[in-house]
Amino acid sequence: MAGVSGQQDAEGETLAAAIRGDALGKAALASPSPEFRAEFLSMLLREDPLAAGIAATTALAAHSDGKAVGIVIAGPSSKILPKLLRQLGFELALKYLVNAVKIELLAVEPDFRRSGAGSRLLAETIAIHAAAGAHVMHGQFNTDRHEILEPFYRSHGFEILRPDTPLDLGPFLGLDAPIGAMPDAGETMMYRRLH
Repeated sequence: MAGVSGQQDAEGETLAAAIRGDALGKAALASPSPEFRAEFLSMLLREDPLAAGIAATTALAAHSDGKAVGIVIAGPSSKILPKLLRQLGFELALKYLVNAVKIELLAVEPDFRRSGAGSRLLAETIAIHAAAGAHVMHGQFNTDRHEILEPFYRSHGFEILRPDTPLDLGPFLGLDAPIGAMPDAGETMMYRRLH
């Protein structure tokens, strides 16, 4: 792809600026092509796996009257990515990094629940990661809150597993071998196909 190298250099500089925190980089970070994103994350994963995980993570906040009232953080699982890299190698870790995204946190201030803030945060996160080429979004929630959280996630297209059941990410990564996302005790796993 010789004709793309100049573009990659320019986009690479923009993404590097985003990681450093420069305003220009932050504005461009959410819009690289899926191909460029995969190549950039591959390069970063080889050099610094932690930085690759951070670069693939999205953090959004909902505001009301200048105050943050909700937040979502979604990216590669801090448990799965290092395990894949260590035990199964670079290529499999890269497949996970590029194709899967985990909702690490979705929280809304109690006074703003049922206001649509959580739905807007989740919808925007889904849109960002789908545009970036991710194939699956997954996460878990405390089973004791299933009466509230199960309908919420279902309304956003998530499939809900039985409590304490692991999620096999292998099929989403094009693998025959199981790659398990394990819930902690008392948690329920969920997933949504993005492509």
